[in-house]
Amino acid sequence: MSGDTSVKVGDSLESETSDIQVVRFVHPNGRNIVIVDTPGFGDSRVGDGFSDTDILKKVAAFLLDQ
Repeated sequence: MSGDTSVKVGDSLESETSDIQVVRFVHPNGRNIVIVDTPGFGDSRVGDGFSDTDILKKVAAFLLDQ
């Protein structure tokens, strides 16, 4: 969507996103767009900060910071 080729896009059943990533771009119609990618709940990785509780804490901290 953003045209930014450095943004990873997962296309499998394995989780891709390990941390919150913000992608900003200007839509062709001139509007500023912000996409926030977060790790998903029920992440396919076990441990290392990927429990649903850990992910919720990351998302809550991000939202409070914004």
